[in-house]
Amino acid sequence: MRRTVGPMRRQPAELSGWHPEEIKAAIRMMGTSVEALSVKKGKAKSYLRAALVRRLYPAEQIIAEFLGIHPMQIWPDRYDAKGNPLHRGRAPAKRRRPTLRVVRS
Repeated sequence: MRRTVGPMRRQPAELSGWHPEEIKAAIRMMGTSVEALSVKKGKAKSYLRAALVRRLYPAEQIIAEFLGIHPMQIWPDRYDAKGNPLHRGRAPAKRRRPTLRVVRS
């Protein structure tokens, strides 16, 4: 018995932003690739690819600028209602436990 597959349905969690393949397709439709765009902007080939899977504000800006839209339209879960990023660069370093110093007299 052959199983037929119906139209792909997105889960509610996935409705919060574009799928990485949709972003790559939009860039390809503009005449380039993610890797070529990275190199054109003077970055490593994999730099913009990282923004497809994790928060990377500068890379998100490059992709959105190239597509002519605000990054919030692509990644609404990464921006607040005013369009400001919920993340800004690196996360603060973990606080380390102070080391005890032994003082000998």
